[in-house]
Amino acid sequence: MFASLFAAFGILERLELFLIILTVSIGPIGGIFICDYYFLRRMQKHDFKGKAISRVNYKAVGVYLISFLIGWTTSGHPFTIRIFPFSIFAFNGILSSIILYYAVMKIFPDKE
Repeated sequence: MFASLFAAFGILERLELFLIILTVSIGPIGGIFICDYYFLRRMQKHDFKGKAISRVNYKAVGVYLISFLIGWTTSGHPFTIRIFPFSIFAFNGILSSIILYYAVMKIFPDKE
């Protein structure tokens, strides 16, 4: 019954766009986590007890935005750009965020 009402109001036509935006926006976050944990920190365990974490990683935010745009431009909308040989746009965002975050962190290392 609800599906019929949603279809009558045209909401179901927007569901595919919402799901595409959701998958494109979540993928790069996972790619940044994967790169940071497995490639940059080499699976080191950290003790966060007593430490105040209030710093924003602007490099990760920039990589996220660029990877989101890469995922969006390869997502299958009318202005699709074929950057990667894959057609899975969520994977394109994950792969691009891993590559870009690794490159950015090697070029501009944290000063600690």
